[in-house]
Amino acid sequence: MSRYGDRLVCWGSADTKGSLLLIRWAFTLLLFSLSCSDGMEASRPNVLVVVLDTTRVDALSVYDPSKRTTPHLEKVAQEGVRFTRAFSTGFWTIPSHASLLTGQYPSDHQATSETRQLPLEASTLAEDLAEAGYRTGAFVSNPWLSEGRGFAQGFSVFEAVWKSSKGHASALALDRQAVRLALEFIDGDPGSGTGTAPFFAFLNLNSNHMPYDPDPLILDELHPGPRSIDRSVRLRKLVGGWEHFAGQVDLDSEDYRILRAFYEAEAAMLDGLLGELIEGLRSRGQLDKTLVIITSDHGENIGEHGMVDHILSLYETTLHVPLILRYPGYFEGGKVDERLVSLVDVRPTVLELAGLSRDPSEGEARSLADPEHGGHEFVVAENERPVQGITNLLILDPEFDTEPLNRPMRMIRTDRYKLIWREGDSVELYDLSVDPDEEFDLSISQPERVEALKGQLDLWLKARSGKVQTRPLERLDQESEKELRALGYIE
Repeated sequence: MSRYGDRLVCWGSADTKGSLLLIRWAFTLLLFSLSCSDGMEASRPNVLVVVLDTTRVDALSVYDPSKRTTPHLEKVAQEGVRFTRAFSTGFWTIPSHASLLTGQYPSDHQATSETRQLPLEASTLAEDLAEAGYRTGAFVSNPWLSEGRGFAQGFSVFEAVWKSSKGHASALALDRQAVRLALEFIDGDPGSGTGTAPFFAFLNLNSNHMPYDPDPLILDELHPGPRSIDRSVRLRKLVGGWEHFAGQVDLDSEDYRILRAFYEAEAAMLDGLLGELIEGLRSRGQLDKTLVIITSDHGENIGEHGMVDHILSLYETTLHVPLILRYPGYFEGGKVDERLVSLVDVRPTVLELAGLSRDPSEGEARSLADPEHGGHEFVVAENERPVQGITNLLILDPEFDTEPLNRPMRMIRTDRYKLIWREGDSVELYDLSVDPDEEFDLSISQPERVEALKGQLDLWLKARSGKVQTRPLERLDQESEKELRALGYIE
């Protein structure tokens, strides 16, 4: 029996929870009730999900017009809806991508810093859409998202572009290859009839990641003015943040200024590739038939809280992510949506607009196309023990005291307040309405607020108790390990 036995399309029965649900689904039913007939696949939207890896919102002109970095993303937002308060479920690749694809928080899907893989038992968006007749293809530049780590589930085409490059391509070249392969996949094979089925294309574009190596012309256009050549050469070689965390790399305010310029120039370069992808869809007559979702898995620290990279950070700089949706007829062009939302909401959004339902027991995720979704009361981000990070630190400095780090971290964020908790009851509390940069920890002065938020977080965690941990994945293929080392993830 299909996992969609209760969906309101040809092979399911209507959900009997009440007339409001039937009304909400009436239009979807009208569009998709004939989907069992041959040739009706085209009535379903194509789906394009693009993750701009390691991209923080304030580097994008679509969120901060003073930046002049992302005109193509601005155009997508002008034709769709831009969410201003979207948050990741973690500060690094595996947990956050798993949340986007499963609609679950890390405590549920169990793709964590301890397991370092997406369990085969997970139910993913790609599997949902493949079962519903979609062509599914993934084109990824980040080596954490490998087939060996479980991220190929549900994709009939899975292109790990760093493998085909044999280690000779730049990060931007890898992303360009991912875009090219995605457009070829979208074209399909007319001779086999695959070009008529709706597609789900997933892209991870990773060139906004350390080490930063922007085009000098774009850098000078965005940030004209003198820069120390010696500093610039040194900072272009900065790989990841573990050496800085271990105290082996010193950075000052001028270094951070240059790094920010590098980062924003790379965001502009990535926007150029995004423009090629979107215009490729437009020229093929596919753009308006496609639900386009553009987001990030996490952000980046560039000197905030004395940190670089995105390691061990549950601050806004690493958790606040861009989220832009375009699908004419469903999302009003140029709309700004201020609801508090999470990456877990992506999967139910796609399923609703594709005319598919999901098991309501799968968690708190809600469709962003649902007018009754007024935003979450709170969102959560998580990290388990940073196993690889501790290994990195001990390789760099065998005497480094990793005990304070060797514990889970959680974040709970409401409209106004954020609590960051580490096992052992180390907490930070911020009032984001007056302190958006999280500079003033209120945990000592507002113990009642800490207790209330910690109690809310405890109840949320208790509802997830009893989950069985997947066995950690220790080794991977040599190409992926080499690329992870080049990106500073492993020493």
